[in-house]
Amino acid sequence: MMSILVKKEIQRTSIFLILLGFFLGVCWPQILHYLMKRDLTVDPGTTGFRNWERTPVPVYLDFYFFNWTNADNFPNEKPNFTELGPYRYYEERFKVNLTWNDNGTVTFRQVRRWFFREAESKGSESDIITTLNVVALTAAYMVRNHGYIHQKSVNTAFWFTGQTLAVSKSVQELLFEGYDDSLMSFAVHISPDLFVLSSPFDKFAWFYKRNGSHTPDGWFNMNTGAHSINDIGSMTSWNFSPKSKFYPDKCGQVSGSTGDMFPPGQKRDTAIRMYSIDLCRTLPFEYDSDSDVQGLTGYRYTAGNQFLDSGNIDPTNSCYCNGDCVPSGLLNVSACRFGAPVFVSFPHFYFADPQLLDDVEGMHPDKEKHQFYFTLEPVTGIPIEVKARLQINLLLQPIRNIGIYKQVPTLFMPILWVDQSIQITDELALPLRVFLMCREWSNLLAVAFLIVGLGLLGLTYFARSRTKRRNLPRYPS
Repeated sequence: MMSILVKKEIQRTSIFLILLGFFLGVCWPQILHYLMKRDLTVDPGTTGFRNWERTPVPVYLDFYFFNWTNADNFPNEKPNFTELGPYRYYEERFKVNLTWNDNGTVTFRQVRRWFFREAESKGSESDIITTLNVVALTAAYMVRNHGYIHQKSVNTAFWFTGQTLAVSKSVQELLFEGYDDSLMSFAVHISPDLFVLSSPFDKFAWFYKRNGSHTPDGWFNMNTGAHSINDIGSMTSWNFSPKSKFYPDKCGQVSGSTGDMFPPGQKRDTAIRMYSIDLCRTLPFEYDSDSDVQGLTGYRYTAGNQFLDSGNIDPTNSCYCNGDCVPSGLLNVSACRFGAPVFVSFPHFYFADPQLLDDVEGMHPDKEKHQFYFTLEPVTGIPIEVKARLQINLLLQPIRNIGIYKQVPTLFMPILWVDQSIQITDELALPLRVFLMCREWSNLLAVAFLIVGLGLLGLTYFARSRTKRRNLPRYPS
């Protein structure tokens, strides 16, 4: 028989376990959520601010060039390209000129620095690449709809400056260093009224004067999460405007995450939106699958068929055409790239109109190598892996009154593609794993303590009722 003292002790223990279970199940998650929100918020002194201000995760950019092997025989032969690379660069990224606003946003600039890693590359920066002459092509593209006299004047400038269809330059010149082109000098100093090259630079390179500069990326305005954690990381304006000048209507709206952070509590059925300053537009991503990264289970989001859509799939995206609607899988970013006929696709025309593959030789699309995706830890919204893969293409088309383009076919010529690779390190993943483990175990322990506590409480009541029945007076039948 259970003594009264033992019953009271069990009863006290059961009540304690029930209260502890209630605390772990109800109060402790609220405490953890508060601590998570406090740490994620972009505010000086928080972990979120430190990780946002200077990216702690290694960032690598692998550049792959398409070397035009039969440029001398064009247009008599279909263009043939050989992929060269990767040429790997390590990226440092940090924020400068921070201004904290009363509406829970921060205004800032961004600096990116790239350092060549020759030991991790397949080639050197001195490798020579044969590619389309971007400067001449841009000048021709900008007068493609002008009259005979204007086009002939540009043709004369081409002859005077010795322009050719293709150029051969080093990797270093094409990426960051830049190379002199007499046509750029001619346009600026000799005949500025003849045609205008929108580029403000004295040389050409795809990333000229962007290495280590805080000006090219412009001014960002981003929600810090101070007013609402659900808005953290979302852009409200770029260069002090909620709309960009590059696309009309809804296509010009500045919205989506900066890509550094996302709201916590992500759901599989919720699409993700990110604003790209390189493409001057918002990019949609859709949930694809769960993925394990450094012991963390994340949600992988991929760039689907609407990622580069210009109205072929969703008619409301036709405002991305910029006057030149193109085949599926291409995005016209000419307005965003100083008027150059630049069109972006996935590498090797992956996920694009098959005609783009048929027009050239040397393309080998592969989902594993060329898919664009990133992975978020869903509880915190922290990116734990990124594979950002995009290709730069140039539109080549016949222009009747400009000699070097008079007899060319209409083609989208692949130039280079970039694979930006980011993965959280084990050192950074460890505290995140501990936090998630505490959160998960608190729920399990809460259920366990409640079950045991309620079980013990039920046991004491059962014992008490049994004792009462035994102590009832018995009458002879």
